[in-house]
Amino acid sequence: MSGKNTTQPTLVMGVGGAGSHMLNLLARQPLASSLRLICVNTDQGALSNIGLSHLFIGASGQPAVTLDKGKEAAIHSSTDIARILNDAGRLIVMAGLVGGTGSGAAPEIVRIAMNLGLEVRACVAMPAQWEGRQRETQASTGLAALQRQKCTVTVVYFDELSATLPPSTTMEEYSSVMTQVLIEKGFFETQS
Repeated sequence: MSGKNTTQPTLVMGVGGAGSHMLNLLARQPLASSLRLICVNTDQGALSNIGLSHLFIGASGQPAVTLDKGKEAAIHSSTDIARILNDAGRLIVMAGLVGGTGSGAAPEIVRIAMNLGLEVRACVAMPAQWEGRQRETQASTGLAALQRQKCTVTVVYFDELSATLPPSTTMEEYSSVMTQVLIEKGFFETQS
């Protein structure tokens, strides 16, 4: 249960490349005006192409390609993360668990938010089977770290989603469908 004032804004944080991409798609929806949106990434180059508020985490400016590097980046920037979370009534995290930022930083961000008394939800995308065993293992480890935080976690499996769409579907279309499904299911509703 949240100790924060529910009149404070809901903060939706897109963590890593996939999370930032999903957030960009969400920003185009009418409900985005009732939410506070921010992208968080270890890749400064990717953040410079985002038209939304953003926070660079870590020290190197290079993408975190492993879970450990993503976690280290979030720990390194924990004061900045906490400052942003302090103004929120609750947090929704969107992340792909394919790369290091999503799988490593997202659980650490959730931990910080929970310690601040925020209600937290997370929506994560698991990698496609064709992305390989290493990414699948990293994603499973990141998912387990999120689940240990005792927040609500919604998991979208790329292979299950792709089975419902034509083979010519682009990655942007997959992300768009995923974001639309979450909207239709009320995932971003601002009332508890």
